[in-house]
Amino acid sequence: MGGITRFLVAIVSVLSLVAALLAVPSPDASVSSAGYEAQIREMGFATNDIIYNPVTKRIYASVPDAAGTVGNSLAVIDPSTGAIESFTPIGDEPYKLALSGDGRYLYVALKGTASVRRFDIATQTAEPPFSLGSDSFFGPYYVEDMEVLPGDGGTIAASRMNLGISPRHAGVAIYDNGVQRPNATARHTGSNVIEVAATAARLYGYNNETTEFGFRRMDVDESGVSVFDVTTDLISGFGVDIVNEGSYVYASTGEVVYAEAGMLVGTYPGIGFSALVRPDGAVGRTFFLTSGTADVIQAFDQATFAFVGSIEVPGVNGTSSSLIRWGSDGLAFRTSGGQIFLIQSPIVSGEVVPTPTITAMPSATPTSFPSATPTNTPTATPTSTPTSTPTATPTSTPTSTPTPTPTIAHVADLDGTSTEAKNVWQAIVTITIHNGSHNPISGAMVMGSWSDEYTGDTSCTTGSNGQCTVTSAGVPKRNGSVSFTVNNVSRRSGTPLMYAPAENHDPDGDSNGTWIIVDRS
Repeated sequence: MGGITRFLVAIVSVLSLVAALLAVPSPDASVSSAGYEAQIREMGFATNDIIYNPVTKRIYASVPDAAGTVGNSLAVIDPSTGAIESFTPIGDEPYKLALSGDGRYLYVALKGTASVRRFDIATQTAEPPFSLGSDSFFGPYYVEDMEVLPGDGGTIAASRMNLGISPRHAGVAIYDNGVQRPNATARHTGSNVIEVAATAARLYGYNNETTEFGFRRMDVDESGVSVFDVTTDLISGFGVDIVNEGSYVYASTGEVVYAEAGMLVGTYPGIGFSALVRPDGAVGRTFFLTSGTADVIQAFDQATFAFVGSIEVPGVNGTSSSLIRWGSDGLAFRTSGGQIFLIQSPIVSGEVVPTPTITAMPSATPTSFPSATPTNTPTATPTSTPTSTPTATPTSTPTSTPTPTPTIAHVADLDGTSTEAKNVWQAIVTITIHNGSHNPISGAMVMGSWSDEYTGDTSCTTGSNGQCTVTSAGVPKRNGSVSFTVNNVSRRSGTPLMYAPAENHDPDGDSNGTWIIVDRS
């Protein structure tokens, strides 16, 4: 039933010299250092997704049909031992998993039937599957990503897709116990990956399929879900994933976004496009799994963005995905090559990594390992008295990531004019943005949208007077008016802004401060 095929214990190193010495450990080798080590278990086991339940302290894995007699099931794994405790038949080709906040319900997406099934962990029963709906032309919707909303565990948000077309995105929708709420977001360009905020009224999303690369905030209410605003140039890249924790969204390319302000607060250094990300504010660290000549777990301090340490994971086959935290000091991920890696290390638990002093614990034939602390230039037989000891600058005990205090922003005035061209006319709106003391705000990015299909979304950035101007595309002269609506106010650098639409006003009385109708002259 799967089983542990290899047991490796590898040293956590901050020096490439030490990593080179331990690049090919024997299966029974054990190498320790002063105060910390990494234990890596590799399981030869095919999965489509894995997730950790902190209530049951178990990893749940969706097992594909290709796994044979145990395929099309939900597996339960004890990560502390690597033992597979059970398999529960769940449906045709299970893949994406999502867990309710209380740890009771596990939602399983089924690719074979274009449906989702809820598994009650408390009673160990699987409920009947439900469909996500379908498009009259492109066919059934499949899950690309899904999240369980805060509450009783009965509501999910699903980023849907159609198979075999490009772009595949088919909108984000909300389902209550399998029943879709009426309103869903538009297909084609939208949130391929989604994350739920601290409240069930907000979702975050990212378009990782087209070059728009938009970061979206979405409103969730009884009618469904709608896009509140879109911010570009925060995150960039195809196939990028996001993870939300607290007030921040962490991208797998290293960017950290203060979500409600739509502001980039920092970027972790040296993270490529094929990485996986898992933040953990409880220990003040963010972890990335990067691939290259070797797969490496990198740990960073959340408060300073400073590199803390790394763990090289040998023997990875295929593409890695589903990086998760488990227990007090564990990480895990799966690969397309039929592997699960279970990793334990003090680096994961948030301990300060000490200056390493290497002491070998050789196997029966220790030809690959030194018998003493390595010198700066190691030889096949290191000297018993080293000329120097590799050192590393230990980081200070990490503190919680500081939350920027945003400035409250609102619309203080909307003024509209128009200009004529040969066959069309254009609407022009001047927007004034003030803070809570009614003083102008410079550098505020105003996101808005024009009515009708000709004009769409637009944005502008305020100057020192707190004003900026947006101009519509050409409007046919048969249309006597268009409207403009302010959707959001944010700032990409400096003190973040918190948009307060309830404070919008217009001293001229020609708008309500949030939207204005512009008539053709």
